[in-house]
Amino acid sequence: MTPASGYRNPEEAGTRYDVRVQYLMTGVDGKEYGPVDVQTLKAWAGEGRVAPHTTLRDFNSGQTMVASSVPGLFSDSPNVPPIGAGYPRSGVPAGSAVNRSSDEGGGAFAGVVIRSILGAVLFFVLHGIGLIVAGSGLITAFQLKSNGSKWGVPALAISALSVVAIGIGWALRMSGAHA
Repeated sequence: MTPASGYRNPEEAGTRYDVRVQYLMTGVDGKEYGPVDVQTLKAWAGEGRVAPHTTLRDFNSGQTMVASSVPGLFSDSPNVPPIGAGYPRSGVPAGSAVNRSSDEGGGAFAGVVIRSILGAVLFFVLHGIGLIVAGSGLITAFQLKSNGSKWGVPALAISALSVVAIGIGWALRMSGAHA
């Protein structure tokens, strides 16, 4: 197994890169970019697109690390951006960083479904708490939709249905129709 540092062995640190090691970089937007090799990361660090606190994931092993743990990556990079600097930067050629989201919103969709069902059940047991839980599912569904996830519309439909069911239940409870 190749070390996550990107070098064939520790003695080669700063001299030769193992081009077989590929990393996915997590930008401040939460999206993963890559896979890219260590030389590309070094170039990006020189351009200020990768900072020491940037999260990297070894494409082959899945091991996560911060960019500063890759030996020699920042030795001659004066343009390291401050924490919170935007990514990707303007002027980055299209296609140089590929979004490789690991589940394309599937995990968030599952969370929306769980919160919607749980919210409806909790509403009838604990009243207002259920509305809060279902509301958080609706917020996540809006975020999925705004991020362009294929799960955005189904998540909105499910969470909206849950909130509507809770609204009807609330109206029935307030009118006294539900004992």
